[in-house]
Amino acid sequence: MPFTLRHRASCCLFALAACATLSSADAQDFPAGCWQVPAGDGGSVNAISKCKGDRLCIAVAAAATNGQRPSNADVGRCIVNAATKAGNVWKGQIYIFAFDVHAEMELKRKGASAVSVNGCYGPICSARDWTKVACPTGRPASSAACK
Repeated sequence: MPFTLRHRASCCLFALAACATLSSADAQDFPAGCWQVPAGDGGSVNAISKCKGDRLCIAVAAAATNGQRPSNADVGRCIVNAATKAGNVWKGQIYIFAFDVHAEMELKRKGASAVSVNGCYGPICSARDWTKVACPTGRPASSAACK
């Protein structure tokens, strides 16, 4: 039985609905917003947003509370620029203030209120869970500094 115009329209509508569903799922999976680093690592807050299309960027939104970096002077600084998604993991490079280096990074969503951030510099790796928090008032809620 040949496809009629009605069959073709139905197929196209189905394909569009499937794409919309995937886009909606991707949007829900994207970890946009502000995320706090563990207190033992300074408790700073980082803002995650989309950049350069569908890539992930992270900028410092609030300084560390223990007197270490990131400091107030670092607020707004881009620490992850244009990470790409591979499956359910975002991969890129992250700036590590404590060592003044860029390390390989993997970020994975752990539900609605946490992300796991794993960084490796050579053979040394470390993972931390960041917790979702309200963005600091008057501070950047995006990673606009990432160019």
